[in-house]
Amino acid sequence: MSDFKKLRVWRSAHGYALASTSELENHLIVAHDIRVVTESDYRSLLAQLADVRKMLHGLMTRLADSSSSTVSSVSAKGDKRPLKRTVPRLAADRDQRSAGGG
Repeated sequence: MSDFKKLRVWRSAHGYALASTSELENHLIVAHDIRVVTESDYRSLLAQLADVRKMLHGLMTRLADSSSSTVSSVSAKGDKRPLKRTVPRLAADRDQRSAGGG
């Protein structure tokens, strides 16, 4: 029972950390818009933030995969497969795609 509680606490902590990356992204966008942060710093910080977000998603996926009850879905064909988590796109990703970089 205590292991389950620890796992639940870890998952909620990771959820908070992931939400904090979104909050930080919004702060960076505002800081860039009001010209408190230079363009190069803005791009660099968003790239670092994207890396942190990817690492958090990887950690959360790894913990979910290592738990005894792996979450799976049943497709229309009836075969079971693990659910994939989607990673929210950052503003830097959108900017890069719109500039033709990805």
